[in-house]
Amino acid sequence: MIAVDWTKSKVDLTFLIPYLDKLTKSGYFYNPGKLLSYRRPFNVMQTSRSVGKTTVFMAIVTLNYLLKGKQFVYVRRTDPETLDGAKDFFVDIDLVAENFPEFKIESAYYNAGKFYIEYDGKKEEIGRTMPLSFVGKRKSSRPKDANIIIFEEFVAMFSKEYLGTADNLEEEYDRLMILYQTIDREKGHAFKNETAIFCLGNSTTMFNPVFLGLNCLKFIQQDSKFISPKNSFYVIERVKEVPATKEIENSFGYIMSRQLERQKMYENDTGEMTGRYIDNKIPTSAKCYCNFVLNNRKFGLYYSESKMTYHIHNADTSKPTYSLDVEGHEMTDTELVYAMTDFIYSPMLIKAYKHGRLFFKDMQAQRGILAYLRIK
Repeated sequence: MIAVDWTKSKVDLTFLIPYLDKLTKSGYFYNPGKLLSYRRPFNVMQTSRSVGKTTVFMAIVTLNYLLKGKQFVYVRRTDPETLDGAKDFFVDIDLVAENFPEFKIESAYYNAGKFYIEYDGKKEEIGRTMPLSFVGKRKSSRPKDANIIIFEEFVAMFSKEYLGTADNLEEEYDRLMILYQTIDREKGHAFKNETAIFCLGNSTTMFNPVFLGLNCLKFIQQDSKFISPKNSFYVIERVKEVPATKEIENSFGYIMSRQLERQKMYENDTGEMTGRYIDNKIPTSAKCYCNFVLNNRKFGLYYSESKMTYHIHNADTSKPTYSLDVEGHEMTDTELVYAMTDFIYSPMLIKAYKHGRLFFKDMQAQRGILAYLRIK
């Protein structure tokens, strides 16, 4: 990996930190000041619900424009999602106007693919939208001078919502890089190295295109608030709560939610309950149902009753073995399963995966099994 002195990076939004300190001093909103201090081009925020990340990043792009004249690009996965998010993006602009009256902000809003701000008697374009599904397929008109890309809700609620396929799980990340290259250039220059991407998500799993594209799986399992390996171009911040959300357990939304939803959305528990990811160890309470051979590799299928999770891990020689493809079939040792629908555990594994309760020993096992189960 190329060594980079990030203190000299052209990605520099640290001038916004004093403004963020003032905006978030009440404790009602998350403060990304430390995140900005890393000065990385790729930034990921993994937060629980109601910490105010959309409001804070709305403030960031607004102040960035008013102070530096730089615009932004707002990204969601599809055109309908982008439109829905864009319409409400500036709903809390009054908060910025009240905290920083010196800018004389009157309003900010979205219309026909563009964001506008009215201040001090002027009306100016501040940013544009770009659905990720359009990137690489449709020539777009980029903002005149943008240096921030906001990718909101980068983690889909259901895996089928991602744009990629089983053959290219990282397609969304690839499209995001195409967009980055488009935004980070200017007339006469192929690149500026000044643009920052911010991926915002309520909760996350290991199995999402951004984390796969960043190749950060071995780091993300660390229980750290900030993850930024030495010389890496990215930083990941995980925020569980702000002072204003500590009493979330008293809200009707929390009380009425199922336990899985509480852990995923309110408590930001991205471990067992929101998994679908790589885990090189299994709970001591897990029991092996059977073994199976797939792509010339032998695995054990385990279930932990106490944690209600399934694990694909090392085989248990005391259990029966099924061969899920002809290549792995040995007449004396395995029973050949002719079709995915004939494997008695297939429905159980598909359901476990969709509920975030299926864990894999490694990435190769994950890809092979998801392909076998026809999960895209």
